[in-house]
Amino acid sequence: MAEMQLLIDVAEELQNKLDTSMQEIQWNKRSIYKLPASVTVLNRTAYRPQTVSFGPYHYHDDQLKRMEEHKHRALYYFLRRSGKSLELFLQSLIEVEQDLKDSYDQLDKSWKDDTNKFLQLMILDGCFMLEIMYLATTQSSETYAADDPIFSSHGKVYMLPFIRRDMLIIENQLPMVVLYKLAAIESDGTKDEEFVSRLILAFCHPDDASVSVVRKCLHVLDLYRKSLVQEDPNRKRHQTRVRGGLNKDVNDIVRSAAEINEAGIRFKKSKTKSLKDISLHHGVLELPAIFVDDVTEAILLNLMAFERFHVGAGNEVTSYVFFMDNIIDNERDVALLHSKGIIQNAIGSDKAVAKLFNSLSKNIALDPESSLDLMQKQVNAYCRKPWNAWRANLIHTYFRNPWAILSLVAALILFALTIVQTVYTRKEKRAPCMTYFICVKKKKTIEQLEAMEQEKQVLIEVVSEKLQNMVNTSMQNVLWSKRSIYKIPAPVTALNKTAYMPQTVSFGPYHHDGIHLKPMEEHKKRALGYFLNSTGKSLLSIVGSLNEEIQVLKDSYDMLGESWKNDTSKFLQLMILDGCFMLEIIRLGTSPLEYSANDPIFSSHGSLYMIPYIRRDMLLLENQLPMLVLYKLVDVESDGAKDVESVNKLIHNFFYPNASVSNLGKCLHVLDLYRKSQLQGDPIRKMRRPRVKGGLHGDDNDIIRSATEINEAGIQFKKSKIKSLKEISFHRGVLELPVIVVDDVTEAIFLNLMAFERFHAGAGNEVTSYVFFMDNIIDNERDVALLNSRGIIQNAIGSDKAVAKLFNSLSKDIALEPNRNLQVVQMHVNAYCKKPWNAWRANLIHTYFRNPWAILSVIAALILFALTIVQTVYSILSYNPNGGE
Repeated sequence: MAEMQLLIDVAEELQNKLDTSMQEIQWNKRSIYKLPASVTVLNRTAYRPQTVSFGPYHYHDDQLKRMEEHKHRALYYFLRRSGKSLELFLQSLIEVEQDLKDSYDQLDKSWKDDTNKFLQLMILDGCFMLEIMYLATTQSSETYAADDPIFSSHGKVYMLPFIRRDMLIIENQLPMVVLYKLAAIESDGTKDEEFVSRLILAFCHPDDASVSVVRKCLHVLDLYRKSLVQEDPNRKRHQTRVRGGLNKDVNDIVRSAAEINEAGIRFKKSKTKSLKDISLHHGVLELPAIFVDDVTEAILLNLMAFERFHVGAGNEVTSYVFFMDNIIDNERDVALLHSKGIIQNAIGSDKAVAKLFNSLSKNIALDPESSLDLMQKQVNAYCRKPWNAWRANLIHTYFRNPWAILSLVAALILFALTIVQTVYTRKEKRAPCMTYFICVKKKKTIEQLEAMEQEKQVLIEVVSEKLQNMVNTSMQNVLWSKRSIYKIPAPVTALNKTAYMPQTVSFGPYHHDGIHLKPMEEHKKRALGYFLNSTGKSLLSIVGSLNEEIQVLKDSYDMLGESWKNDTSKFLQLMILDGCFMLEIIRLGTSPLEYSANDPIFSSHGSLYMIPYIRRDMLLLENQLPMLVLYKLVDVESDGAKDVESVNKLIHNFFYPNASVSNLGKCLHVLDLYRKSQLQGDPIRKMRRPRVKGGLHGDDNDIIRSATEINEAGIQFKKSKIKSLKEISFHRGVLELPVIVVDDVTEAIFLNLMAFERFHAGAGNEVTSYVFFMDNIIDNERDVALLNSRGIIQNAIGSDKAVAKLFNSLSKDIALEPNRNLQVVQMHVNAYCKKPWNAWRANLIHTYFRNPWAILSVIAALILFALTIVQTVYSILSYNPNGGE
């Protein structure tokens, strides 16, 4: 009996599980997936948002919390512009509340049970996403402040690229119906699904107007994927017929690009950018152009993850990545595809691109009936024919440029002349010749419907009140124009934490409690004592002067801790101690001070062994003091005799002893002053600005070539006369670049300068542009060696490879403002490199005129050729048909 009861219990329990399981099948509603650890373990960063969270999965991520206040402000402006009440938008989303929840395959119970909280999230995130896309696709930011860190021209350059990247993360999606509903209510129904799709496509493809609107989509990632694989219906694709024997070796793996090229197949850029536009026709393999930058890896991984987990999504992106991994083995393959315009490399070296594609296809599953499977077989069949390889070798060896052709023609002529000469010599002398799913709707009674309606109204009121409070609080805290010293987000510092952290001394509140910086605090007190003694001013006068500006000083810090905000006494002490110490250090760096000869800091010993490290820490963005502190201290010290420019010159002389500097105006802090000094040009010198001629914008996505490639195309490198980072020009085949000394602190300084440009609206982007340009022309040690030989790079860190690695790492995850001065230079360089004659002329000079011995060899060859002709002519003229034996 006991055994029978056990069987009955087990059967009932399994039946209950079975019934429950079948009731919860929502496969066709799920579209936003929480990825398993086994997938994300290979590259966790690629599947995680770095700047902003959309939806519930990453809402509680601490490093993304700082963006929440901007969502509240976006909601405020969205409601204000639409002129609609918050209740209307909530009512619209409540109608599809369950569908929205069902879109998430692993929605946490707290979100499932708390509809109030879930709807707040959908409204806030949806409005923020729409506002971001409106900003990106229009020229003005409408009613937002000009210095808004997100919704301004500055935010458009420095924040939108990172938000765009996060919008394409599979775990960071919003159901598209949220955007459809919000846009429809906002516009009284005029903005339909097609409008939203166009808006998203314009945001995701800002430089490509050819992308057409696709059908109803699940979320932004789904729409983006469909835009990548859509084909031009008017374009006829070449389809090679499957001939006999093509399937002979089903396990054939497609060869690398270099091997395919050696087998006689030429590469050509497809006319469209669709990832499906791959074809082989008459020995020409057409591939779509792909722009490889810092976000390419994350986007492709998330697209493949969506194809993997969403039934019916397709496998076109996965097939493309698998195909590209097969034809890319190493940097030689990337260089070949780059030369054909197929790969546009914006991440540094060709080796980095090869490594990227080789890692992408790890642990992916491929449909054996993929459209690219036939392509692979066609390529292999072509490569197996020996004649194709022989013909390719002939063309590559003897017809690659005019000089090779001329050499071949000369050799043939010489060969012919030798034959003629031999024939006539034989006749004359008779000498020998050598030569799922079903959605079940439950009926509800009238009472249930009325109760639900009442609950809905209560929900709308509660959510509206909470969201309105968020909006009101957000608008009260706008202090963008006063902020200048920023706490850098974790996703930025994660790439190189040491570069953003002070190593020797802290300035300001952000790193004041750093244990490893505490030893320097006692020296600050001594510096304050000497400062007061040397100036003869009372401490009270200094405190009074800074206290007048206390709120301005606090507002300079974008994330000042509550303990500093509330304790003015503590904050003033910090400003005075750090300010006096900084001034004393600067003066020590420019002239001796009356400190003890064995002082560990303020002595000749300290000047040699401590000042370089303090100087480095003074240039970290999180380690700044408001320049107002230094201005005030010097003003009190000199009784107003020293103005802003005298302080600027003192600081500039600390970094560049004996160097002249023109007026820099009021600066925000030392890093701001240092940046301005790096960009100062010679006002007398006129820079050459080449005109943008017609047809110069032929390829919007052109990436500037490496220094070696540029040099091989006939462009010479020359050192600029001044060191301004803006002093880059191109004129008559000569590219002028400023001299840069690369040492142990170069990386940290550049990273902090770029971080300041990124987070401070109105700072400019000249340093970022320079770094991006240098990263483009430096792929490897050969490029560094070339620039070093021209005096442009002065290497003080060791090997050329280390310098190349430094520049390639600097531009990772940076955003660049379009239409800047360097883009004109880049376009002219690319236009010059595209002209074959320039490359042929450079090849001629490099091959035959690179040194005196090469020139002598050419002269000797020409003399030998001339003598052979003369000898042949004389052999013919001296031939006597009646003579001989």
